[in-house]
Parts: sequence; C-alpha cells; structure tokens
Amino acid sequence: MSTLAEILTQKLIPWTQHNASERFIVAQSKMNAEEMPFGVQLVPRKIIGKRVVVKNLRYYENTRGTVARWPEAKLNEVNKLKLMCVLDGQINYQLGNYCVRCGAGNFLFMPPGTPHPDGRYSVVDAEKSTFCDTLFFLLHPHALQCWINSSRLDRETERKNYLFIDENVGKLFQIFMEETISGGASSFYIGGHLLAGFCAVLLREIVENRVQSVFGEDPNATSRTQQQLSSSKDFSINLQYYVQAHLHKTLTLDVVARKMFLSRAQFTRVVRRETGKSFNQFLVEQRITKAKNLLRESDWTVDAISIFVGFHSPSYFNTVFKRHTGKTPVQYRIAGHHTKKIHNLNQ
Repeated sequence: MSTLAEILTQKLIPWTQHNASERFIVAQSKMNAEEMPFGVQLVPRKIIGKRVVVKNLRYYENTRGTVARWPEAKLNEVNKLKLMCVLDGQINYQLGNYCVRCGAGNFLFMPPGTPHPDGRYSVVDAEKSTFCDTLFFLLHPHALQCWINSSRLDRETERKNYLFIDENVGKLFQIFMEETISGGASSFYIGGHLLAGFCAVLLREIVENRVQSVFGEDPNATSRTQQQLSSSKDFSINLQYYVQAHLHKTLTLDVVARKMFLSRAQFTRVVRRETGKSFNQFLVEQRITKAKNLLRESDWTVDAISIFVGFHSPSYFNTVFKRHTGKTPVQYRIAGHHTKKIHNLNQ
C-alpha cells in the first residue's frame, strides 16, 4: 500500500494541475445523472431498512461522530465534513438514495448528514474491477483524520490511518469543503484551487513530521490512540512543536492534553516521564527559550516579546525571565549584543 506522501505526490497533486474540479461529485438529496463527471454512473438505490439513532459513540477528543445507522443497508450518518477520493480501481458507493459507480481521479464530497457506507463491507464495483484504493478525510473539532483504504475482493481491506492536529490544516480543509459544496456558480472552480493548496499543505506537514499515525476509527479508537501517543518516543517532540506554535495563546494543561488526545491524568504522567518536568515548568521553559532567541535576534521591544511568548503582563515576564536567567530581558539583550560584537571582532 502506498504511503500518504506518495499518494499526494504521484496522484492528488498532479490531478489538481489537470482540472480536478471537473471530477467533483457532491452528495445531495436529489442528484442528476446528467450532471455527473465523464465516465461516472449514477444509479438510484433507495435505502433499505430503518434509520437507528446512535447514542454515546464517541471518537477523537470525546466527540460524537456517528449519529445514525441503517444496519440492514450497512450505511451510517456522521455530523462532520467527509471527503473520499478514488485512487485506483472501481467503486460502487452509495450516497443517500443513489449509488455512484466510478474510477480513479473522482472526488466524493459528503456534507454532514449524508448516508454512506459504514466501512463494514467492500465498496469494490465487482462488475468492473477486483479492487479499489480510496483516500478519506474526516474533520474532527480539533484534528483532521485521514485514512487510506485498499480493498480487494479476495481479502480483507487494508487501512492506514493518520491524524493532522495543526488547527490550520483543519481550517483549510473546512474552507475547501464548504466552498465546494456551497452550490455557487464558481464553487467547483474555487474548490479546485483550494484543493491544490490543501494538498501542498498536507505534504509539508508530512515532510516536517507533523502527522501522527493512529489506529482506525472504531468504538475503541480514542483509548488506543491515547495508548499509542502516551508511549510514543516522539511525544516530547510533538508537544514541543505544538507549544512553540501556540506560545501566544493561553495554554492550560487541560487544553494541551486534549490537543495531544490524552486525559488530564495521562497527559500529566507522560509529560513528567518524557521531559522530567511538570507541564507548567515545560511551558515556561519553552516561553523563556523563545524570548531569549527574540531578544538576541530581533529588534522587537521587550513588551512585544512578552506578549508574543504568552506573558500578557510585561512585569511578570520580567520577573520570570530574571528568575530563569539571572538577568532582566533588557540586561540579557545588552549582554547578547556585547558578546556578538566581541565575536565579530575576533573573526
């Protein structure tokens, strides 16, 4: 099975450069076969069985995702934005009261509330192919989940699952999805350009190692993800990246624990084990380190630096900085400039 980076560089990004928006399919209560992209078949198929409301089934960050199921039809309904891209092979995929039959290069947009397959059976179009490879995106409140499905008629579906926790990735995906499904005169045109930017951002996150591999989404996914993250050797790196990227915000223990998909108690234990410090000690050290860099390398005022690194009171910033360095911010900056001048003279 290809990696996500390979899929982006070999398929999605090239597709965005060749009118990918012409292969956009948006699920609606009423769909028209004549409006489908070239080579796509739209077949009416009523949902069989009764809709059953799902209660207390929660996933990442303890959020409710699946709100209803049709057990007989093997469909479900989620209250989140979802996107599927066909990477290879042929699919036979139900969207509400319609069935979409198509091949590689097509994108299926599922607004919240769209009945669609629940993943418990193959969506390979057996009349046209023996396999299908698909890529899914599902937007959670504070993360974007992505998974690759590789389905074969002669064996069980393989799956690779990823999680992007940078809030800007989720925001970009939301803008891209909402613009595309809006139905405006230029929605597909704009959506196509947003897709190109979205794919580029995903690739950057992967290259810079800011994506987490997680277990598949099932009733135990949260606890499994917590176990994986809590034992990950990269935990301290992920924590440092998140804190450094959000220093200017109010970062409480509860907020960051949720961002790392751990309970408060788990997060407290893992931070102590991996860093040897409490979360507050770790956070203050990160803020002081950033402040020292800015004092040495920038011309920002001390007040501006204090706000940027999360100290909303300049006087408190002065107190904490002196406690950690033995100097006030101004004294540290003067000493740094003096050291730099001596270094330049000796070269």
